[in-house]
Amino acid sequence: MKIRTKIFLTFLILIILPTMLVYKIFFNYAQHELEKNQFTTLNAIADNKVSLINFYFDEREKDLRELQD
Repeated sequence: MKIRTKIFLTFLILIILPTMLVYKIFFNYAQHELEKNQFTTLNAIADNKVSLINFYFDEREKDLRELQD
């Protein structure tokens, strides 16, 4: 193997490995943040639905009390 080829391969390895490592770290971080954001959004939607359901049942309870009187 020529020295030029060895230098080129070494240089290539020294560039590709750190780049892959940084990419992997960034990808994991981005994935975690996206999941966290989605869970936050879903929790907010669930809380909103709970409020709507409670409001609905409170209104039906008021209707029943009015009918009793």
